[in-house]
Amino acid sequence: MGLSVLIVGKYTNLKDSYKSLVESITHGGLANNTDVNIKWINAEDFEKNKNNKIFEDINGILVPGGFG
Repeated sequence: MGLSVLIVGKYTNLKDSYKSLVESITHGGLANNTDVNIKWINAEDFEKNKNNKIFEDINGILVPGGFG
């Protein structure tokens, strides 16, 4: 069993925008002998979503910094 990390970002449809974060999370999992499952949500959808089910089975949330 691994860990689940939720990434909340503006450009979640462009996964390469967060390539360095994905690689860092993946390597962190490897260094700790655990699988890491990355889940994605668009920041605007996150704000609109009043359903807390999105947090089920999530071990951590990452909100990358951005410009604008």
